[in-house]
Amino acid sequence: MDLSVVKNGKYLEIKKNGKTCKYDLSTGEFIGFSGKAVKGLHAHLYDIHVSDFIDAIQDENYRYFIHNQFEKERNGRKFKVASLLKEMQKYSAYEQYYAVGLHRHFNLDNFNFKLSEVLPVVVKLVKKFNLFINNDMYRVMKEHLGVINALMEIDISIYPSEYIEQVKHGLFSRRYDLNNGSCFTDLVETHLYDVKSLINYGFRLWQFEGIEISSNFWNELRDYAKMMGEMSTRKWEKYPGHFLTTHRITARNYTQQKIQHDEEQFKATRIVGYNYTYRDWIFIYPEKTDDIKDEGCQQNNCVASYIKRIIDGQCHIVFMRQKNDPDKSRITVEIQNHKPVQCLRTFNKSLSDDEQKVINKYTAYLEKKFLKKEGDESTNVDKENVA
Repeated sequence: MDLSVVKNGKYLEIKKNGKTCKYDLSTGEFIGFSGKAVKGLHAHLYDIHVSDFIDAIQDENYRYFIHNQFEKERNGRKFKVASLLKEMQKYSAYEQYYAVGLHRHFNLDNFNFKLSEVLPVVVKLVKKFNLFINNDMYRVMKEHLGVINALMEIDISIYPSEYIEQVKHGLFSRRYDLNNGSCFTDLVETHLYDVKSLINYGFRLWQFEGIEISSNFWNELRDYAKMMGEMSTRKWEKYPGHFLTTHRITARNYTQQKIQHDEEQFKATRIVGYNYTYRDWIFIYPEKTDDIKDEGCQQNNCVASYIKRIIDGQCHIVFMRQKNDPDKSRITVEIQNHKPVQCLRTFNKSLSDDEQKVINKYTAYLEKKFLKKEGDESTNVDKENVA
């Protein structure tokens, strides 16, 4: 049988053995081989199997549209071609997506917007990132156009396709979110992250730390940002290295932050003689437990868990900072028996040679001030017992 099906304007033309009948896609009317309107095309197309009819459709996108809708409608039912044509009319709004190849980007089983209602910038974005979106994701996009516009500015060709494939699944997913946004949009709009920097940061973690950049990652980063924002009033590191470890430390600090300590007991342990200045550096003994908690936030370490040990007399914590910027954390120093036993920078990194020289000077100072000759008692005259 010589058969072809051509979409021509509002008509679907079925050419069978040299004869042509038509189906008006806009009105649902039938035109027979005679060129006149008829009630139906059953008599004209009775000997054509539906699968052969679909295969004969010349336009690839339209053929795919008919095939997909037929599979939905079939559900065990037996179709004739004429019946299929009538069923297709109720899906005409979706045909637009197939006509321009957008059925690969919109989940039409869960998407209630006509193509004419979809914002052009969203269409551009789903093409750029090869997204496949549903109703919920589209609503998120509409409400966070600033994020979309920023994403459109990013040159994704500089990243490996494997990385972008991971990134795109979490951009507008509400899987881990309780409001109308996504974790990614919340990072940008609530926690003031920069979109391009976020993509770069994710790539760094993906490349060097082997972290999967998915919806779960954006959720954990937002969790980290939320905890840091609540714990510290000062500037904190938005893009930390060793993220998984940093997140765990932050969670521990967040728990410690909720613990209330006896400030009078803490102040009773202070040794003001531990304060010291050497060239551009100063050593500061914290005045209250919140100072230690803030140090942990700035340093991304677990020093907040040392507060009870300080109160119990097991150790002391001193901050080593630049003289001209005393509020910014640099190095955390743990002291036992008037000797530094642990000195670490942000993320527990080791000291530089110059920093170690300053610590050596500080150690010499402590020895001279507090440690006497063998057999003598160490003095506590500098222990402060003030409110």
